[in-house]
Amino acid sequence: MSPSLSNSSDNGTRNRQTDTSNLADHSDPHSRSPDDLEDENPSKRPRLPLGKDDCENDETERLRAKFMELHPTMHGESFSSFREAAKDVRLVGTYLAKLEKFRSLLPGMNRSYVDQVWQQFIQRKTKSQSLAQDLRFLGNTYMIDMAVELAFLWNHPQYHGKTEISKTTMLEAVEAKNQDEACAILEARSKEVSSPGKDDSEDSQTKQLREKFIKLHLFLYEREAEEHFISFRKVAGDELVSTYLAQLEEFYRDVRNDGPLQIRLAWPQFILREKDSQDLAKKISFDANMMDRAIKLAFLWRHPQYDSGTEISTMRQAVEAKTDKEARAILEARSKNASSSTVSSDIIKKGYNSPFLRFDEIIKPMLASLDEYTKKWQDTEYLAPYAALIGPSMSGKSRSLIEMAQHICVIYVCLRSTDSTGYPPRSALAEHMLPQKLSNLTYHSALLAGIFQVAANFFNKQDMTADVRVRLNQWNDYTEVASLGTLDWAERTQQRFTDDVLAEMKKFDNSMEDPLVCAINAMSDSTGFVNKNPLKVLLVLDEARALLTTPESTLGLSLFHTLRRTIMKTPEKAGFFTILVNTTFNVANFSRASKFDPSARHGFVGRNLLYPPLYEIASLDAMVPPEPPKSWEELVSPGRLFKYGSPVFGTYFCDASAEENAVHTNIHHAILELAHFKLLGRSEPTWPKSLTKAQAFAFLGPTIQPRLSAAYDLNTELIASHAAHCDHINPDCDMVLSNYPSQFTLAAAAVRFLTDDGKLVQCIKALTAAVL
Repeated sequence: MSPSLSNSSDNGTRNRQTDTSNLADHSDPHSRSPDDLEDENPSKRPRLPLGKDDCENDETERLRAKFMELHPTMHGESFSSFREAAKDVRLVGTYLAKLEKFRSLLPGMNRSYVDQVWQQFIQRKTKSQSLAQDLRFLGNTYMIDMAVELAFLWNHPQYHGKTEISKTTMLEAVEAKNQDEACAILEARSKEVSSPGKDDSEDSQTKQLREKFIKLHLFLYEREAEEHFISFRKVAGDELVSTYLAQLEEFYRDVRNDGPLQIRLAWPQFILREKDSQDLAKKISFDANMMDRAIKLAFLWRHPQYDSGTEISTMRQAVEAKTDKEARAILEARSKNASSSTVSSDIIKKGYNSPFLRFDEIIKPMLASLDEYTKKWQDTEYLAPYAALIGPSMSGKSRSLIEMAQHICVIYVCLRSTDSTGYPPRSALAEHMLPQKLSNLTYHSALLAGIFQVAANFFNKQDMTADVRVRLNQWNDYTEVASLGTLDWAERTQQRFTDDVLAEMKKFDNSMEDPLVCAINAMSDSTGFVNKNPLKVLLVLDEARALLTTPESTLGLSLFHTLRRTIMKTPEKAGFFTILVNTTFNVANFSRASKFDPSARHGFVGRNLLYPPLYEIASLDAMVPPEPPKSWEELVSPGRLFKYGSPVFGTYFCDASAEENAVHTNIHHAILELAHFKLLGRSEPTWPKSLTKAQAFAFLGPTIQPRLSAAYDLNTELIASHAAHCDHINPDCDMVLSNYPSQFTLAAAAVRFLTDDGKLVQCIKALTAAVL
């Protein structure tokens, strides 16, 4: 019989037993009065002479003393019952040693509180989740395992060491309502194992996944967790289950500093649709990165079949839906809309690799500005050698910079999010440029030094007599940046380049000296062949808004600040400059004053100027033929009209028309659909119930062209998200003007949208509210 481990004081409602047979039965302390227990207290009864088992009795007394030390709220009878059930005094010693170790691993807490919480757990008054939350080790699977094994050994010592009892069974027994239910579970399990012909061939990997799943979902009852694991694994498969559990365990570990109470209340409510992400953010301090991780985990838990290719905004909608049915409707609508889209991603990719047009009008002015910026770099004048390139989507920002790779050395890193389907795709180095944790300010110094040293090593190994274009194309092929328009971006891995950078970076990890300046000088020496102009090497960080996130660290700085602090060290006349590419203005208008800059050097006094952002990209109408049309039919033909405005539309028309069995009506619909969603500013083809102010102005822009000269926020949003062109940015970056130049494609898409009277009224109301 297993021991009853409750304190006798818990049985105050019981009648005191007076039957002598009951007094003689010492197997159940619940059947005995407090006076009886007091009589058996070794401190209140005479010590009997010891016989031949003196050594064992001495060990028993030692263990009894240790037991009372670790269980100060229990009576000595509890020890006697446990000792009797365990049969072997060594098993008692094992339990006490493990319990002492378990308690030593707990964070500093009031001892009496720990005693109370632990006693409630082993007496089945609380669940393992409450224990983990109250003692602050939620998500720590090692501590959860220890707690469950200890509680199981305490309640069921007779099963200790039996291989058929898995950790999952232990947990089920420990959290049973009472001893009888637990014994029934264990006996049933033993019969299953001993029954002939019973198929218990579940592989060890599945068992491990099952046990880990249950431990990480303690907010569910064990049977609910078991059922969810079975259904989750059936849909997701072992690989995705394993990925989910690893990410969830890491997530628990990363948010544990916010305290068990917040996690206990907020996470189950969020994942079970009781609260939304805003409530989660209020209770637990989340930055944008952590919130994205939370949404992805909750989405994967609920909808593993939709995990691949779903954007974070759709995930949020599905996770915050009130019911599973509503969430499925959102996801099915997205899937249907995506599959019914007439826009071909293959044609978009093909157009990206098309020959570059108007080099003299687009690239030469940009190179001239960058040359001038590089020439002016002095740390006593400028904050750091970088500038922002601002422009709307489809203006050719990224394509222009990659075209520069044929004329100077370009180190191109795209920081696009992992779930984005945009072009160019995310670079392999992005995850290293955007660490989730940052322990010191030297990280980016080592990383950039690694990149620059790899560039120096590469150019030093080349044939020095080779043509400049040949040497630059070899570098572009090595870094897998399209130099000749032949690279399939979808197939690139950049593995060789990335591995080489990380290898060089490791050499600098333990260096006492800052390696950055030496690496920049080495790169500068190796790229002297490029040209005679000041700029030799351009570091391009595309989708640079990702740098505005703040990683987990004690520094309190965004990645942008640590990176800017790093490139401040660039020597003068090194031929190096950095360009931050984005559709937003956040990276262009950080405070100039050093007293407001947390990354500024102590005691540094200078003008701290920022370089003016680049925004004049002369790509508009780049596809229009220089010769005038020869007839009215040619003037109004789709082949000519689609070439006005952004070159994306004209390129799509040409590439799609060249396809076999091309249907021009479908091509026209695809181009207008693409234009529509560029104006709408949503990454997914869903119709909002009501338009935002920026969306309203976006659809009015190509038709009546309203001008908003003083509305900074609206102008910046129109440029960042709604295909407006940037007309002007003043030197202080606090005044921005946007415009929708006359172009057929956007105007046609807007007119088609505004044929709906309800949407037209929304747009007019938004315009009226802004003007009045």
